[in-house]
Amino acid sequence: MDLFIGISGGHHESTAVAVCDDSVIAFAWGESLSLHTFERDLVHVRLSDLLTTLAHNASLSPNLLRESTQQLCVALPGAANEGDQALAAECLEDAGWSDKSRLQIVDDTWAGLVGGVFSPSGICAFAGTGASVFVGLGSPAVGRTNKFDGWGPVLGDFGSGFQLAIDVFRMARRYLDRQGVPPPLLAELT
Repeated sequence: MDLFIGISGGHHESTAVAVCDDSVIAFAWGESLSLHTFERDLVHVRLSDLLTTLAHNASLSPNLLRESTQQLCVALPGAANEGDQALAAECLEDAGWSDKSRLQIVDDTWAGLVGGVFSPSGICAFAGTGASVFVGLGSPAVGRTNKFDGWGPVLGDFGSGFQLAIDVFRMARRYLDRQGVPPPLLAELT
């Protein structure tokens, strides 16, 4: 059996799918594999759990899943840089996936581009709790020259936690200046 596995590491959750002969034979969901948010050891455990669940859902042992897999592609937030790719490779190796010729670690925006338009050339833009734009020139880029990141639904630092806190303090001070009393939100917090 020749399996191909794709994993989306995601900021909030992870998803894995195993395909054989153009048919999905198993899928699994797990917790986020973001190396920007979670420690390497926790990502390793979560990745191992995800692959174990995928093997179980495919009615295979984890070893048979690994032996049958021709290619494993893992898409992770920020994996366009070599440091994140090395950390992800370590997590895979710790989970028993040491044959690097069968592994591909890519940035989530590159995977989004290919999955969305079935081409490695084009532009992929994500806007939600985070924002990024990737310009695909035909292959997965290593480095940050093809990707621009931000926080919140806009590029830049406008939606970051720091900026949001500053906006709350600014709003509270303006309310106090106009009304002469603290805003109801701050009254609830104190």
